[in-house]
Amino acid sequence: MISPIILSLLVGILGLLGGAVLGLCFRVYVLVLAIMLALVVVAGAGVAAEAGLRWIALDVFVVTMCLQLGYIAGSVFKARRASLREAQRPGYDNPPPGDEHVNDDDEDKLSGRSHEAVFGGFGQFDAQQIEVGRNC
Repeated sequence: MISPIILSLLVGILGLLGGAVLGLCFRVYVLVLAIMLALVVVAGAGVAAEAGLRWIALDVFVVTMCLQLGYIAGSVFKARRASLREAQRPGYDNPPPGDEHVNDDDEDKLSGRSHEAVFGGFGQFDAQQIEVGRNC
């Protein structure tokens, strides 16, 4: 039989890896679903193994925190990778003549676009970006 400490460690490692994969490929909404699924699986496995309530609660806490930390790590890696790709594009360091003095705020004011139009609003759902493998 596996020690409860080893089992908690394995659950944590799997949570970190799973969260990192989710952070690389999906938006934060999928993290809520993953946490709910993990809670059901971990609690069910604990009950099936006749573990004590304290160990089940500890494993639930560990998997929740590890999924969240893994998601943050995966998202940071994804953002860093995207910024490095952007920096490697030709012409990134040399903007066209005359554009050096215009920053993003001035550009938005000149074009007449609102903050909502520029950033797309908060909480809007784009189904195309949730497709499996779309952002990986």
